[in-house]
Amino acid sequence: MKRFIFALILLLFHISIFCQNQKNIFKKTPIELSILGKWPSVSSISVSGDGNYVIYSINNPATSTNPFYVQSLKTDWNLNVGSVPCQFTADSKYVIFKKGKDSLTVMSLDNKQPEFISNVSSFKISNGGKWIAYLDNQKKLTLKNLETKKEIFFESVNGYFLNPNENSLLLESNQSNGNQTLLVASFYDGRTTQIWNAQEGGRAGNYFFSKEGKQLAFVVENKSENFIWLYKDGETHASEIAKEKLKSVSQDLFLSGINYMGFTEDGNKLFIELKEKTAGNSNKEGVDVWSYTDTRLQSQQLKQLKPKTFIGIVSIADDKLIRLEQPDDKLISCTNDYALIANIRGDMTYDEWYWNKAVKSSVYLVCLKNGERKLIRDSLPAVLASSYWLSPEGKYVIFYDAIKKSYFSHETGSGKERNITQSIKAEWTRYDKRDIRMGKYMPIFCATAGWLKDDKAVILYSQCDVFQVDPSGKALPICLTNGLGKNKNVEFRLAIENNQIFDGDEELYLSAFNRVNKNDGFFKVKLGERKNPELLTAEAAIYKGTWEDERFPPVYPIKANDAGIYLVRKMTASESPNYFWTKDFKGFNRITNVHPERESNWLTTELINWKTSDGKTCQGILYKPQDFDPSKKYPVIFHYYERVTEALNAFIVPEVSHGELNIPYFVSNGYLVFTPDFHYVEGHPGNSVLNTVVSAAQYLSKLPYIDSRHIGLQGHSRGGWETNFIITHTSVFAAAVSASGMSDYVSLYNEIRSFRQGVSRQAAFEIFYQRIGATLWERPDLFIENSPIFKVNKTTTPVLMMCNKDDDDVPFEQGVEFFTALRRLGKKAWMLQYDQGEHIVFGDAAQDFTIRMRQFFDCYLKGEKPSKWIAEGVPVKYKGKANVFE
Repeated sequence: MKRFIFALILLLFHISIFCQNQKNIFKKTPIELSILGKWPSVSSISVSGDGNYVIYSINNPATSTNPFYVQSLKTDWNLNVGSVPCQFTADSKYVIFKKGKDSLTVMSLDNKQPEFISNVSSFKISNGGKWIAYLDNQKKLTLKNLETKKEIFFESVNGYFLNPNENSLLLESNQSNGNQTLLVASFYDGRTTQIWNAQEGGRAGNYFFSKEGKQLAFVVENKSENFIWLYKDGETHASEIAKEKLKSVSQDLFLSGINYMGFTEDGNKLFIELKEKTAGNSNKEGVDVWSYTDTRLQSQQLKQLKPKTFIGIVSIADDKLIRLEQPDDKLISCTNDYALIANIRGDMTYDEWYWNKAVKSSVYLVCLKNGERKLIRDSLPAVLASSYWLSPEGKYVIFYDAIKKSYFSHETGSGKERNITQSIKAEWTRYDKRDIRMGKYMPIFCATAGWLKDDKAVILYSQCDVFQVDPSGKALPICLTNGLGKNKNVEFRLAIENNQIFDGDEELYLSAFNRVNKNDGFFKVKLGERKNPELLTAEAAIYKGTWEDERFPPVYPIKANDAGIYLVRKMTASESPNYFWTKDFKGFNRITNVHPERESNWLTTELINWKTSDGKTCQGILYKPQDFDPSKKYPVIFHYYERVTEALNAFIVPEVSHGELNIPYFVSNGYLVFTPDFHYVEGHPGNSVLNTVVSAAQYLSKLPYIDSRHIGLQGHSRGGWETNFIITHTSVFAAAVSASGMSDYVSLYNEIRSFRQGVSRQAAFEIFYQRIGATLWERPDLFIENSPIFKVNKTTTPVLMMCNKDDDDVPFEQGVEFFTALRRLGKKAWMLQYDQGEHIVFGDAAQDFTIRMRQFFDCYLKGEKPSKWIAEGVPVKYKGKANVFE
């Protein structure tokens, strides 16, 4: 019996030692300040056309390196090419990159044999991938066929541009007298044709080939004037076009160049840019005259005073020139025959359209044959005007009518309009904008997702589902997702980027984001079919993501041009973003394996559901450290903005705080962080926030591992105002950090927003994010109710503020007003003002803010000794000199 007891004791001892060793093995160090902003990540990924190889880079700020890798997806072969960009040829036979300053490597992906070419200053690869052109330091250009190895040489080349048709290239050279010459050279025999030469000091540039490569347009500057020249394939020289028409456009305009769109798809027209010669008259008196009749405030006009550029179009056949954009116009979309123009007289977002008739926007259809301008809609908010779109063939304009809550088609030929979604019961406005009055005017982002060829059908997004809709109204709409999105609260979208043209019988891959549990994944549907989509993948990760999350916008899968291979980025809250390849969106094969988080005490996330005091269900994310011990008591920091739970599975990179709290840094160092969603009631946004946060604190306080006496708050910008409001209405919280937050809605209402081009703030309160829903003189009670300054005497929570003199969003005076009131009342308050700071802080200021915020929370939430700056302050004479962090 004694032997048995002794053996048992010995066994338990060894088990104890083993467990202790295992605990030590898996114990990881907290994230230190020194590694913030130095997190390695995968970037710049691309795939060869045949889907057999990828290129990617690993950006490592800690070592200031950015190596690129070429990797096979079928074998273990990979190559580190160093910190130089590289690219595949379009035929997937070669990868080409520079090594050092002037060495070029052309590597065959067949036999992995590299060819080294020295003395190379630049290179270009032809569209089809069969040719490469490279220039040496002696201005000798080599044109090489990568298949036949044939080489053609050109001397005295200053610049070169490859024709997309792979038949020719454009060469810039100089004559013996120094004048510029343009030559077109054949890919096959090297024969050159001089198409233009400078006269009287002229200079050519701004080159554009047509899509098929049969035309070349360029701009010639001569004696401070610009002219358009055109060369057609087979001709002996270029010729000037639209010269007289350009002179007659306006005395106040000049040709500034060819627009980035170049030629229309059919090559019959050329987009150009016309620029104002001067921005306005000199103002000797130095006075700005503000008038109630101005459509834009003087502050906005001053921000927009620089000379404006307008888009025009030149018809190649008859030299006809049409000015598409007039003052306040914006080109929305265009086809071979039509352009869609929005006339936006106010601000694009914070517009006055809802009260100021002078700034209502209009949409026009312009015929590119004769310039005829036809009004499609008037009296629109600018944000709605910009949602109008032309079909690929130009047969229809598709637009959303916010009053009738439907999409319409406008037939460009006949002008007939049809309600094409009246039979569909769906929400067409953005899901994340429902709590603002303007939300009903904000349709889904990129709602016109694609088209069937010949404009037979348009692919439309609702808040949840994907529809195939006939713009002619003849065929009934088809819900490609069969209502599953609406029934399960899932956001379905095309997995691959929008604006594709389909034959009509394809199978489509869809991304799917579940708004309830935040899972992400992929489904499959077939065009023309009305049945439940096929589930491929759904899990607690982010594969593509959702536009509803403004902090982590979607990253689309990348398709190989000539193969059914897709590159997909995947991340979770506890695993860095990495890339995988797939054929079917069911099985995923790893490409990259970058996991710096494994070296530190990282975090996990938990979706929390609770009920607010008015019985509504709310959601939030609770971040816990990887070494979480449920037997311990943890301090908690509430961090918020508006809605954040879409980021449940997002990987947050550790970096210094630019205004917002960096969650991984604080969680790794002994805190829990909670991020709740806010749902606002118009007129009472402050109480909406208060109700959510206090009820969440009460719910969390019941959990055994929560230190209910040490719960803090942190928010930036709108989150700063939310913090200010909370601490003036409750004593629940032990400490608060407010960065760049508002405090007085009354004084702010009639202010202007510098970073918003000098526009008025009134709309922000009446129909946008401040959510008051009325003017100051209509409901002064609501402005006072939502202004923390009027309850500042109720504050009991110690608060650290960050407000900067050069903040171009929230005026510095808002912070000063709040701080001086707190100081006058003897409240525990500190305010940081960074000379190099604006609405957010960078560099040394951001690191300083991170340190002080950590020290502040350590003092009030962990009970640590206050740092010197907290205990004693920092007199101005010691600014930048004293060791205030001790």
